[in-house]
Amino acid sequence: MPVPRTRSARGIAVVAVLVIVAAIVARWNPWRYVYLMPAADSGVFLGVTTAAVVLLGIAAHVARPRRVINAVTAWLVAAMLVLCAWPVFDAVHDTGYDRGATAVVAASADERFEVVAVRYTARGSTFHVDRYRLRSRAGALSRQADRFLVEIYQSGAASARGAVAAVGFSGPREVEIRTADDSRWTVTFDPRSLSLPHTLMWSETTGYEWTRRR
Repeated sequence: MPVPRTRSARGIAVVAVLVIVAAIVARWNPWRYVYLMPAADSGVFLGVTTAAVVLLGIAAHVARPRRVINAVTAWLVAAMLVLCAWPVFDAVHDTGYDRGATAVVAASADERFEVVAVRYTARGSTFHVDRYRLRSRAGALSRQADRFLVEIYQSGAASARGAVAAVGFSGPREVEIRTADDSRWTVTFDPRSLSLPHTLMWSETTGYEWTRRR
């Protein structure tokens, strides 16, 4: 017995809506899950939502009852609004930096946490930002700290002065940072929430200084 058109259209529409919701959650990622971060890329997001819009169009074509067509059309319009608005949102929040590869620079003795470093290079310039992040090691549930552990703003000529010489875990909830001038800085974190009380920042004008949570 053939499946009724209404049921088929409803099933396709539900799948499309779930795909759109999943794409938005991955893009927003309020829990800072590490493995969701690649899905937050603009290209991935637009590709997934475009596929969902195509599914909604198919559902509208398959459906016959007007109420189903109206419901599917409403979701289709909402999805199109998301697709049209997101590039504008990205343009507003474009930092003008190219993101480098993520490198693991330290791991805790119990292997529950790690520190990763990423370099962001300004387009058409030698200016770059080095950012160090604390992450948990929990497989698919690995999360990232709510703020940077270290953030360094520098030009190519000043890289040696503002460099981080070493990063290591000095305790179960402490990270020690040793800088190029052999200074040592200790940051305490919450093992559950990965919350950090402050960020260690460096710039060519101020040198290293603490930036506390506001």
